Amino acid sequence: MARCPGAGMRCQHETSRGYGCLNVATNGPFCSGHDPRNQCGRPTLAGTPCKRRAGWNGGPCTKHA
Repeated sequence: MARCPGAGMRCQHETSRGYGCLNVATNGPFCSGHDPRNQCGRPTLAGTPCKRRAGWNGGPCTKHA
């Protein structure tokens, strides 16, 4: 786990190009953008869970609302 001087732990998520996320992890091993608790989760046309950010009220993203 990499550490940045003066910052917290880095997010443990790997980007689509295979690099590590550069954001600081908050409340667990992931940044707020990669945390599965903050993702929509509704099924997409491909059958995988949607990874867009959930709505402000915890509901689905704007595409699935």
